[in-house]
Amino acid sequence: MRVFASLINKNMLNSEPISFNDLAYYPQLILKRNKYSEEEILFLTGNSKNKTLSRTKGKLISLNKNPFNTIFLFTKVKCNIQIGLDNHALKLNDLIVIPENVAYHTSSLIENYGYCVHFKTVYLLPFLKISSIGDVLPLTTKDSKYVVPLSAEQANIITTLFEEIYAEYDVASRETENIIRCYIEILLLKCKEYFQRVLSVVHHENHRALILARQFKALVEKKITDTRKVEDYANLLHISTKHLEKIISETLGTTPKQLIHDTLLREAKILLKQTDKTISEVAHHLKFIDQSYFSRFFKKHTLITPQEYREMV
Repeated sequence: MRVFASLINKNMLNSEPISFNDLAYYPQLILKRNKYSEEEILFLTGNSKNKTLSRTKGKLISLNKNPFNTIFLFTKVKCNIQIGLDNHALKLNDLIVIPENVAYHTSSLIENYGYCVHFKTVYLLPFLKISSIGDVLPLTTKDSKYVVPLSAEQANIITTLFEEIYAEYDVASRETENIIRCYIEILLLKCKEYFQRVLSVVHHENHRALILARQFKALVEKKITDTRKVEDYANLLHISTKHLEKIISETLGTTPKQLIHDTLLREAKILLKQTDKTISEVAHHLKFIDQSYFSRFFKKHTLITPQEYREMV
């Protein structure tokens, strides 16, 4: 299977496609950055970008604090995917949209089970006509919102768009990048239509409040290891802390502080269950003062210790 990527040529304004025939080198390029930095790679299609060994069974899985937006149409018999803390046994014609910085892992390489593209939001700019990839999905705090079943007719429409994207890479003309961007935007708009038709959507008379709530959630996902202070996020959004608290309460029915704690706890659970990091290493990764402080935080919110959680089936 060929693997394609697009990267920023530092000497050119536009990105250009490159092709890798060595699949063994491909994940190494992404994970170890031997040649190109992660920030330079904007669009991927082919075999999965991040691979690591499962702690218990030695199987190849993907384990991502996803640096890309991922769109995946499942077309095979059986595959499991965990997004955040929710497990999904995928069914034929399930459509999955995972925005940047949302952690997920799969029981096998998802590209072997359907159609898949990975891209950074900046890859679509200035083509993108929606404010963010997150706008495709309903605004909720649940991880179940990332998967929606499609009818055969809807799946055929999505399949056609994927095949057009793949075909454009085969052509590799001067306009390949722009054409692919247009197809991805159409793909996103169809995803938005299908997701918001099936899943419950939060409606609010203040459209600006919805935009700010989405931006806050995206910032927390991205910067959870950098800051846990509500006022820092309010400053990044150029609003007051009080206004941010009002918006999150009205749109999500929670507080900014609670959403930050929930996100931090989810990150901790994923690291404890899906990596070989020691509890001390998990605490350090999440930038707690020490392991003891991390353990107290974890037990306060779960009523069990990190070690007890790790040992749970």
